[in-house]
Amino acid sequence: MNNHKNLGNIIIIRKATIQDVPEVCKMHVDSWCETYKGIISKDYLDSLKSNLDARIKKYQNDFYERYMIVATINDEIVGFSQLVFSNKFSSDLDVDCEIGGLYVKNGFKGKGIGTKLFNYIKEKFTQDNKKLMVVWCLKENHNAINFYTKMGGKVIKEQDIQIGDDNYKEIAFLYDL
Repeated sequence: MNNHKNLGNIIIIRKATIQDVPEVCKMHVDSWCETYKGIISKDYLDSLKSNLDARIKKYQNDFYERYMIVATINDEIVGFSQLVFSNKFSSDLDVDCEIGGLYVKNGFKGKGIGTKLFNYIKEKFTQDNKKLMVVWCLKENHNAINFYTKMGGKVIKEQDIQIGDDNYKEIAFLYDL
């Protein structure tokens, strides 16, 4: 399974189901705890773990208001993303759609899953006649910055964001679809 070309052929991208929510939430928390260890406060990351059940319940309660996709290999969810078909979270930017996070399961990064998810998202937005897409990431998340740059994004904005009790910098990448 380490062969990149073979792995790409068995990755299936599909719309998430409500049954996927617990696994997606766990992957989200695990990804944050790994990616932001030493960047975001340990107390905040620990609170994500201890509040996992509440996060799952919240995602299940508002599942039909979200548009989530998952990447699977042999029915195992190995990545996910949320698509936002408006500028709901970036109302100050001249965009009409947004990636509300793109995550790849620990142990599956660097195998083309993120690229496949990203390309699927761009295609989905294009089919919906969207023109300008944005994605935000923390300035300290160098892997994400490298990925979003490689995918053709241009940094258009930097702003402060509060996570827990601390402030961080996040940057917006713009894509012309």
